[in-house]
Amino acid sequence: MNKFPTHSHPQTEPQNPNPNPEENPEGNEKESEAEKPRREWDFTLSTVISSSAAAGAVSNTVGVIEFDPSGALLATGGIARKIRVYNFKTLLIENEVAVLDHNSACDFCICTPAKLSSLRWKPGSGGRVVGSGDYDGVVTEYDLERRVPVFERDEHGGRRVWSMDYSHWDPVLGGSGSDDGTMQMWDPRCDGGRCVARVQPSVGRSSVCCVEFNPFGGALVAVGCADRKAYGYDVRKMADPVTVFDGHSRAVSYVRFLDHRTVVTSGTDGCLKMWDTEDQGPIRTYKGHVNSRRFVGLSAWRRGGLLACGSESNEVFVYDKRWGEPIWVQGFEPAGEPGCDRGFVSSVCWRQEGEDGCTLVAGGSDGVLQMMSSDSVPSAMPPNKECGEERYGVKTVEMNKSYTKEGMRTSVEAILLVQEHNHPHILLLQIGNTFCKLPGGRLKPGENEIEGLKRKLNSKLGANTPTLQPDWQIGECVAVWWRPNFETIMYPYCPPHISKPKECKKLYLVHLSEREYFAVPKNLKLLAVPLFELYDNVQRYGPVISTIPQQLSRFQFNMIHA
Repeated sequence: MNKFPTHSHPQTEPQNPNPNPEENPEGNEKESEAEKPRREWDFTLSTVISSSAAAGAVSNTVGVIEFDPSGALLATGGIARKIRVYNFKTLLIENEVAVLDHNSACDFCICTPAKLSSLRWKPGSGGRVVGSGDYDGVVTEYDLERRVPVFERDEHGGRRVWSMDYSHWDPVLGGSGSDDGTMQMWDPRCDGGRCVARVQPSVGRSSVCCVEFNPFGGALVAVGCADRKAYGYDVRKMADPVTVFDGHSRAVSYVRFLDHRTVVTSGTDGCLKMWDTEDQGPIRTYKGHVNSRRFVGLSAWRRGGLLACGSESNEVFVYDKRWGEPIWVQGFEPAGEPGCDRGFVSSVCWRQEGEDGCTLVAGGSDGVLQMMSSDSVPSAMPPNKECGEERYGVKTVEMNKSYTKEGMRTSVEAILLVQEHNHPHILLLQIGNTFCKLPGGRLKPGENEIEGLKRKLNSKLGANTPTLQPDWQIGECVAVWWRPNFETIMYPYCPPHISKPKECKKLYLVHLSEREYFAVPKNLKLLAVPLFELYDNVQRYGPVISTIPQQLSRFQFNMIHA
């Protein structure tokens, strides 16, 4: 076994180390010159709900808008100290813009003792229970049928609760973030909602502005903080964050999940950022709206890949996840009140349900709600290969096209063993700050696996100088992984009901001579990671790499000291 060489030279002019665009995921935050934002959506105003109070009154500000999981009910809250519940169908009038007022439009309202900053529908309650966080630092659950509070906890010392949410991994658990600098998780089954976990993300005890559990059922909870960072915690072990998203220049006010491993953050630096939870590096930055001091809302329509936010310019902005510039902007002037003092859009929410179109609801600082809808949905959005969306699991359209044309994809990757301090290490390529992968990649149709792996290793690690080319000795096939469907998850077996898997990935043990020279592209790092670090470390290295120590346990290591 080789000792990890120190002669690893940067490859300043690699001979096209990544000939396949989909295998070059290091173009984070880089827009293709040919890929300009396209307006594939045409939103129209369908409903305006105004307040009977004086236009622009601060007490009318809509701080939060939430659809229930079925999309049938809409709840709003804010400075008016009321939870208003609307029936979605009654807000629409065919072929014309409905102009309503809150008193006649809402089914009912519940008066609350304090101003509201957050609302969330409780999973599993059938739209009956909604939770709220308020300016007095209290989290309250309301039974909407009886219209009374059924649960209350005050554990933030009277400091303002900015955000609360419920876990979809365990629907009983709740979480809240506050001005006291903590995010607390609580369980109503334990002593009336006793705190089961408390974390302080920021060393300086900066305010926690947002809490968002993974809505796809994972164990991750994301926390946005005034220290300009967002954090990800595993609810099973809350001692330390498993991910840190560091890229905003001011406070992170919102965090939203776009899919099971992609999140979007909003900051008061006037931009949105999309991140991968495993890589922790930014995928793209979105700019256009104005946000320097207020909460302006953030919502992701997951099915269509659209992001919406408000703006201190009193406009609604819609971004397509593929492009960093807005695809649609709508002024939010109060209906019937031209020339009044300009406010700002304070909250937005997409309706996630619905197969025939999409609906966006926005609320303003004047208390006005506007509902915008679009009747057309693009059948498929091609992935932007410049930012490696396929790698991040954002879209699998390209994989589908490839399968239709070429059949099952075959990938090969190399397990390169070296030794440091008398312990086996695996050579990994690091992308960005923390994301690691094995060298290798996709084979050409009909290509021999051994020859294809050598070709991939030469493109990834081979030096330009012929005399320094490594002598790759391909050994045993250590593991085989299968992708049954067009999804990001792979399995170490092919399920028996799957007759046509979409990808097969094989890991080969590659034998090295006592000393080798590797050339690494500037946008990658070559790391030697010990087996004990990889073992069972799924959160950081993923299921494929973290199981390599078990797969190598049947081999006997022979340490060679150069």
